[in-house]
Amino acid sequence: MIKTIEHTNGSGDELWRSLTSSGQIVVSGLYIAHFEVTADIYEDKNGDGTDELLFKKGETSIEKFIIIR
Repeated sequence: MIKTIEHTNGSGDELWRSLTSSGQIVVSGLYIAHFEVTADIYEDKNGDGTDELLFKKGETSIEKFIIIR
């Protein structure tokens, strides 16, 4: 486990300064990220006030990314 980041503002973006939870800079390599939805996320896609379920609580995703220093 490198770092747990709680994202709650709904922007879709989160800043990570490439530091571990103990403050060390991560090294070059292939990393795996695990994403988990902790609450239902709705969006008004039509602009008519009817919300559409975007992400359901409990959904997960695993993605790979590379850091090159």
